[in-house]
Amino acid sequence: MSTPAKALLGLVVTGIGTAITLLVTNYLPSITDTISSGPPVDVVVQHDKPLTAAGQFAIPETLSGNPLRLKSLATEHPEAVPVGGFGLKLILEGRRSQPVVITELRAHVLTRSKPLAGTLITVPSQGLNTDVSGCMYLADTAPTLVAADPSGSVCEPAAPPFFTTHNLTLNRGEQAVINVQAMVSRSNPAPTVPTTGSYEWEFVLSVVQNGKSTDLTIRDGTQPFRLTSYAPGYQAVYSGNDVMTAVDPAQWLRLAFPDGPPR
Repeated sequence: MSTPAKALLGLVVTGIGTAITLLVTNYLPSITDTISSGPPVDVVVQHDKPLTAAGQFAIPETLSGNPLRLKSLATEHPEAVPVGGFGLKLILEGRRSQPVVITELRAHVLTRSKPLAGTLITVPSQGLNTDVSGCMYLADTAPTLVAADPSGSVCEPAAPPFFTTHNLTLNRGEQAVINVQAMVSRSNPAPTVPTTGSYEWEFVLSVVQNGKSTDLTIRDGTQPFRLTSYAPGYQAVYSGNDVMTAVDPAQWLRLAFPDGPPR
């Protein structure tokens, strides 16, 4: 092959290589995103199971016996429901090469019934949770995540929606954590808003990627999340750290709610 022909062939090969490189650089990520299965964001839920950490929990039936061990209760009563509120962590991870923008986190209430009024179990807290991103109030007409104050420990009754003050964008492999305090109601609810009840709900996460909006449903494994308000009365009340001792339900209610039982 002559020298000019070799030179021409080299130019052609170089051009093809450059074209392939540009094709891979510019289009492969989009092609990969298009054929990739699953949602644009992975979500992992982490929280302490009922009766395994500090808090208050309700069990539908009436327990008897004194004392009761907390570890046994957690094993025997997995249906225990947090009372008033509980904290959970949502770990989000992007699954697309193109940015995914998180625009909203709200609660879809599936059922609302009477507060659980069987047995109340109180496990004393060792301190306040100071790592709160925002709060979700299930008794709101349209529950959406609202922002915690700068101290990160509480959410004010008039707190703004979380995503009006926070910008959350994820690329492939990038993670973000949202610490949610799920609660039945705000501290100062409007009188017309019912604030008592037992709730089953799921989170709905709204994301936008390449101009397309998608809603992702987030559950507690395969089950909805559960939370109940305080009841006007209980058949039994137990309190303690490891060994739970019985407390008179009427006396406990008077001390906990001096202005009257929940309504």
